[in-house]
Amino acid sequence: MGTRTSRQCAEKWHMRLGPSMVEAGQWGRGDDARLIRGLVAAAAEEAHEVAWGSLVAGRTAEQCQRRWRLVLKHLPVEVRCTFAAAVAEAAARLQQSEDKAAAAARSGGSKTKQQRKRQAAGNEDAQQEQQQQQQQQQHAAGAARRSSS
Repeated sequence: MGTRTSRQCAEKWHMRLGPSMVEAGQWGRGDDARLIRGLVAAAAEEAHEVAWGSLVAGRTAEQCQRRWRLVLKHLPVEVRCTFAAAVAEAAARLQQSEDKAAAAARSGGSKTKQQRKRQAAGNEDAQQEQQQQQQQQQHAAGAARRSSS
């Protein structure tokens, strides 16, 4: 395009038009965690102070910067005003997510939505079965009383 640079076109593709990097299978949760931990360790006040190429092994500086911009989209607008605040918020969310996963693992693992539905359906079936048994017992007790009188 005549009005945009190649970098602007690439950014528009990666930021708005193309599939997200996660959906394309290029970045995993572990890579995101390494990126965020690297940013915390860098203790930079501004993005230009970060050595982006050294944050995640096997990733280029451009890949790390692009991924950071995608992470920023999921943070509240009020924390995006400064780089340090955005890094702190991302680190807090990562820690919260890891704590939640650890708690789920301690309590027997996290269940999928489908597993929870099956369990709820199983609980409903068990309740219905108990009610039927109680009704049968009440019916049998009533029949026994009628036959003894």
